[in-house]
Amino acid sequence: MEDITGSQIYRTIGKAVYEKAKEKREEIQVLKQQISAIPTLSEDEVKEKNAIILNNKNKMGSVKKTLDEKVHLLNLSQKRSQILLRLEQLNVERNAIEIKKEAFHPQEIKLQKHQSLDVYRSELTLQFSEEKRLKESQNELSALQEKIKRHEARLQEALDKMSAFVRTALNDTNFMSETKKFEQYITSLDNSLENLKENGAKIRNKLTVVLDNSNNIHAKSIKNIKNLAEQLTYAESEYLILQNRITTYTDQELKNNIDKYQELLLVLQQKYNDALSREGALHELTTISIDIKKSADLQKEYVQTSKQLSSDIEILEKEIEALTKKKETQLQFASLDEHRKYLKDGEPCALCGSTDHPYAHAQNLLHLGEVELEIFQKTEAFNIKKNKYTHLLKEISVAESKIEILTTQAHNRNIVVLEIENKWTIGGDVSLVSSLIANEIEQAKSSLKSFTEAQEFITSLNF
Repeated sequence: MEDITGSQIYRTIGKAVYEKAKEKREEIQVLKQQISAIPTLSEDEVKEKNAIILNNKNKMGSVKKTLDEKVHLLNLSQKRSQILLRLEQLNVERNAIEIKKEAFHPQEIKLQKHQSLDVYRSELTLQFSEEKRLKESQNELSALQEKIKRHEARLQEALDKMSAFVRTALNDTNFMSETKKFEQYITSLDNSLENLKENGAKIRNKLTVVLDNSNNIHAKSIKNIKNLAEQLTYAESEYLILQNRITTYTDQELKNNIDKYQELLLVLQQKYNDALSREGALHELTTISIDIKKSADLQKEYVQTSKQLSSDIEILEKEIEALTKKKETQLQFASLDEHRKYLKDGEPCALCGSTDHPYAHAQNLLHLGEVELEIFQKTEAFNIKKNKYTHLLKEISVAESKIEILTTQAHNRNIVVLEIENKWTIGGDVSLVSSLIANEIEQAKSSLKSFTEAQEFITSLNF
């Protein structure tokens, strides 16, 4: 490329790419060493730990729900005891009131006999109050009985739920023993949870060390998230995304494919540029060929016209020469005026002896004027054609020079086309269509992008 373009940019680019690739290879090697030094769990262990954590989460939720139901059940039992105690008190009070009511009748008779009307009225008022209180107590008792029924139903429902939760049929006789067993089970779960917390703290410390020592983009994102639950959510979502994008290529295969498509892009770009140069040269060849044909046709027309003008000029030269000689003869005759005045009709000329002398009559001057006019006209025509002929010779020379220049340009363009075709000819096939090469470049870029993204995804999986 330096020989073709005369530029050292490709050497500079190649050197920079090599240095950058070397630097990246060294970074990858260091990261691999760091990764190999970090103790990691196997995939099966990670899955097992995740399953245990998920199971513990579910158990904790169930335990919390059971405890809430247990507390609610105990509260209901306490309320039930209070209601039963209150009911017993009300029954005692009712019996006492009934006894008082039964004992009041003889007292009423006695009071009617022995006490005054005011005392009787007071007793009667008290009786009405007691009756009202009894009625209110009866209403309260009915309400309490209804409430007891509802609470008994809710208590039975809670017992059923508790039975389903502890997987044992609960009743009044075995409730305490079974709940105690379940409490022991909850205690064992609490102990397991404490162990899990301790192990989780150790794993968390290891993860913190790994995140602090890693330059991975996901490690940075996790460090920026302060909430543990949000960290787990982010890690799980990113893991699923990366799992879907994992490629079957190895690191070396990806690197080889990236290098291959980078080299292919350089070759295709050079081929694309050469194809554009070839298409431009072919377009110029077409234009030059049209110009050569036009110039050749014009030159041919000029040559034919010049030949005709040359023939006309030659004829005019002869005619002018003849007319000039005729003029000279006429002038010679005109100079014989002294002799012409002695000529007589029918008598021989003293100089030539002719009896029919052309200048016997005074017409020689008229003939001389006609000859001079004709010479003038012929000379004008000769000069015009001579000028045209000279101009055509110049135009022919210009056309020949233009044809020569265009022929040289066409030759140079043909050389460019042949050099490019010879450069890219493979098995006799020359595929130098810029639009097709542009499509190949886009396909190569797409493949390069896919392999580069795959390499980046693999790199992002490494902490």
